[in-house]
Amino acid sequence: MNKNVFLSLFFVLLVIIFSSQALAKEKLTDPAQKIKPINELLITLNYRDMDIRSAFSALAMEFKLNIVMSNDVQGNITLHLFGLTLEDALSTIALAGGYEYKNDQGFHYIYKASAEEKKIVPVPIETQMKVFKTNFVGVVKVKETLAAVPGLNPIEVHEDTKTIIVNDTLENIKKIEKILSFLDSVPKQVLIEAKILKVTLNDDMTFGVDWKAIMTDGIIQTAGLSKGVLPAGFDPIGNTRTDPVSVNGVGTFANFVAGAGRSSQIALAIDALKSKTKVDTVATPKVLAVHGELVRVQVGGQQGYPVSTTIEGVTEQSIKFLDTGTILEITPYIDEQGNVLLKVNPSIRSVTITANIPVVTATSVSTWLLAKDDETVFIAGLIETRKTKTKLGIPILGDLPILSYLFSRTEDINVKDELVILITPKIIKNNVSLSPKQ
Repeated sequence: MNKNVFLSLFFVLLVIIFSSQALAKEKLTDPAQKIKPINELLITLNYRDMDIRSAFSALAMEFKLNIVMSNDVQGNITLHLFGLTLEDALSTIALAGGYEYKNDQGFHYIYKASAEEKKIVPVPIETQMKVFKTNFVGVVKVKETLAAVPGLNPIEVHEDTKTIIVNDTLENIKKIEKILSFLDSVPKQVLIEAKILKVTLNDDMTFGVDWKAIMTDGIIQTAGLSKGVLPAGFDPIGNTRTDPVSVNGVGTFANFVAGAGRSSQIALAIDALKSKTKVDTVATPKVLAVHGELVRVQVGGQQGYPVSTTIEGVTEQSIKFLDTGTILEITPYIDEQGNVLLKVNPSIRSVTITANIPVVTATSVSTWLLAKDDETVFIAGLIETRKTKTKLGIPILGDLPILSYLFSRTEDINVKDELVILITPKIIKNNVSLSPKQ
C-alpha cells in the first residue's frame, strides 16, 4: 500500500469517528431524547416520614423533570404508591402534603391554593315556579311547616287569597305537594253538646258532692285540691302580666273529679243527686268544633272598668271589659278510630270594682278527657261560694209591713254551689274530598 492510499483511508476513518461523536453529543443535548413522556412509565414509590421537597427533588433528578415549588411547600409525608404514572404520582404527593399540582407545558408546579382558587363555584340548578291555593289550612301555618323541612327554598304566601308561591326544583315541588295534601285535607268536625249544671251544696256536702258514692260504675277519677288564681296576662290595675297572681277568692276545686261513661249512667247519677239537693241547669250549649281548634262557651257577661292612658301629657279615658260567669273552653282532637280527645278548661270568674280598680276572683282547671263517639264525659268539683240575703222570722207576723221589723230579720248567708259539666262529642261524617288547588 502506497503512502497516498494510506493517508486517504486514515482521513476517512477520522471523519467517521468525529461524525459519530457529534451525533452522540447531539442526542444527549436533545430534550426530546433526554426526557421521556411522564405518562409512559409506571413507577412505585415508598416514602416514610420524608420531607416533601426532597421527594419532589428526587423525582426531578431521577426522571429529568422540570419541577417548580413555592416557598411555602414544606412538611413530611408518608405514602406507598404502586404502578402509578409520573403524572399521577406527582399529583398524589402534592395532595398528601395539602398542596395543589399543575402541569403546564412540561413544567410541574407545586403550590398552595389561594382562598379564591378553593372557592367552589355552585352548579346552577334548574328550578320551576308553581302556585298553590289552599282550601282549609292557613297559608301562614303552611309557611312555618315548610320552613322546617330541610332542603326547600323559602316560599311566599298571600293570606287574602290563600295562595302559596313556590320556586324550587321539581323534586322539592313534589315534596311540597305531598305535604300540602296532608295539611290541607278536609278537617274533621265534631258536634259538642254540653250541659252545665249547678248543684247547691247542703250541710252534708261541705267539701262537695261525693261522686264516688253516686257513680257506682267506676267511671269517676278524683284529682287533688286546687286554688283560685288570677289568669296570667292581667293584674288588678289592668297592666299586662306574664305570671298568674293568687287571689284569696271564694272559688276552689274540692275533690275535682272527671270521667266518662254512657249518657244513661250519668243521667241516673244526676237524678239521684236531685233527690238530695237542688240541681239547676245553667246552660245547654251546642257548638260545632273543628279538629284541633279551640271553641269557647261563656255563660255570664262582662264587667267594665275605666282605664286612663296618658301619652305626652294628654290623658284619655277608655273602658275595658273582663269576662265573668262560667267559661268553658274545649279543644277536640279526633282520631281514625272514632275517639275524641278533649282538652277542657272550665273556669268561674267574678269581678268587683273597688275605687275604679277591678278585682278578679277566678277558679279554673285544665284537664284531658278521652271519649268515644256519642259518649258523655263528666267534670265536677268546681265549687263557688256566693252571698245571698235570706229573710228569717215568725211566719205571717214577719210578713206584715209594719210588724216585720219586730218579728223578722235579714241575714247574709254564704251558699256553696258545685259546677257540673257534661260534654257529649258527636263526630260529623264528612263526604267532601278536596285537595290543594294548583
